[in-house]
Formats: sequence, C-alpha cells, structure tokens
Amino acid sequence: MNIIPKNNPAEFEKFLFTEIDLSQYEYKFLNDYIEGAKNGTKKLFDKSLLNRTSDGWILILHGEILMIYGDNWNKNQFEEIKKIINLNQFSNFIITGNFELILELIAFFGVTNYSLYKERILYKTNSINSFHNNQLKIELGSVKDLNALAPMLQQYYHEEYKGLNDKSIVEMHERVFQLILTNKIYVLKNLNDEILSFCTIIDPA
Repeated sequence: MNIIPKNNPAEFEKFLFTEIDLSQYEYKFLNDYIEGAKNGTKKLFDKSLLNRTSDGWILILHGEILMIYGDNWNKNQFEEIKKIINLNQFSNFIITGNFELILELIAFFGVTNYSLYKERILYKTNSINSFHNNQLKIELGSVKDLNALAPMLQQYYHEEYKGLNDKSIVEMHERVFQLILTNKIYVLKNLNDEILSFCTIIDPA
C-alpha cells in the first residue's frame, strides 16, 4: 500500500518518528534531511512515498536528492511504487540510502545510465580493546590543532570521493572548528605533538 505524505501526512509522519529508529547511524542522512524539512531548510516534493506491507516497508523521500530506505521488501511493492514513481524520470540526480534496495530498484526500472558514487559499509563491533603505546597519544582535538586538521579533512574528501566532492579550505576550517567545539574529533599524535591521524565521532556520548 502506498502512503503519500501530502494525502496522509499524519500516518506518514507517525511511521517516520515512531517506527524507524532515526538515531541509528544507517539513517544518519535520512534523519538530517528530515530535520531540514521540518525547519524549512530542505524541500520535500510530490514523489515522496511510503509503501508498507504487514512486515516490510520502502520509504522514498523525493527532495534535493532521492533517499531510498527499506526493510524486508518484496518485488510486489516495486509494482505498486511504479504507479507513482519511476527512476527513469530522474536525471543528474543523487540517490542515497539502502544500497541493496537501490540496486534492486535500478534493475527493476531498467536504469542503465548511472554510476556508483560511493558505497558505505556499516559494521558494528562486539568489543573494544584499549590501545597502549608509549610512543603515541590519543586526545581530543583542540583549537591549536585547527590549522593542521583542516587540510587533512580537505584531503580526506578529495581521496574518498576521487576528486568529485572537493571542499574549500575555508569550509574545512569551519567544520573542524565545530567538531572541536562539540568534542567530536580525536587526534593521534606522536611524542613531538605532530598529528598522525584523526577520527570524528558521530555521538560522543
């Protein structure tokens, strides 16, 4: 069954906020976009839909990008979705979401002119081992690290996206500064206080 947000906003929103755990990392970009739609900084268009069965669902948010997520879906749902949306209608469009579902829909709609921009692999750990090395130290990033971290983050974007998502050094300074203020960036240093690497934390709590 297709549920269209403009026709049935209450049921659509109830599903989003009570039946999907948006705090999970796999829904990070979905959650960010929904928050943007709520505060008016992001747009949702008419092709958005939720398709539900008794034990599965497919969510498509049609905005500045196309966001596709689902759980326990089946091909019969694709036929229902086809009544409202066809992936061949979109050109020069970014699709993000559940990788397997997106590939199945691309095959179903016969989309051939597309390219894989980035595949994210999500994993969980069952244990955390403490790291001890008297030649290295791990600490929260601080303002004194800003000028070193900004070009490192800039280089990360260049390498990770193969030059297709380059960022300005000004933007990287601003982003790193916010990460420092919110305790979301850690640095690995040697005994000369040189930064060897860094990592960012989604939820430092």
